[in-house]
Amino acid sequence: MENRVLAEKFLDLSRVLAKMIRTYGVMLKTTGEIEKSSGKRIEELLEYFSKPDLLMEVVKDVPKSIAGEFFIMMMEMAALSQKLKDFTKLNPDEKISVGERLINISERMNRLIEKVMEEAGK
Repeated sequence: MENRVLAEKFLDLSRVLAKMIRTYGVMLKTTGEIEKSSGKRIEELLEYFSKPDLLMEVVKDVPKSIAGEFFIMMMEMAALSQKLKDFTKLNPDEKISVGERLINISERMNRLIEKVMEEAGK
């Protein structure tokens, strides 16, 4: 790969890294705001919301297409989690494949959020 192309790829990676840092900052800020307003640590809230009884209560009022897509995405993320732990050990093709899968999940999650907002507005 010629130096100019390599430099452009590093610039692309730097832009992505800047977006990731910003997104991480937004996530931490939002987490802090949730903790401050609820008076509970995020771990407590996640544990509470992951209880099967509560999930069943929430899911019963959610359209099955929304709940199903959400759980499918969570299972896909769980399946990818091992590869994400130390992605530097993945070969280039695996990194590309995992990256494409994550992008796909992100896009689907954004569409699902829009669908939930539409349903809530009805």
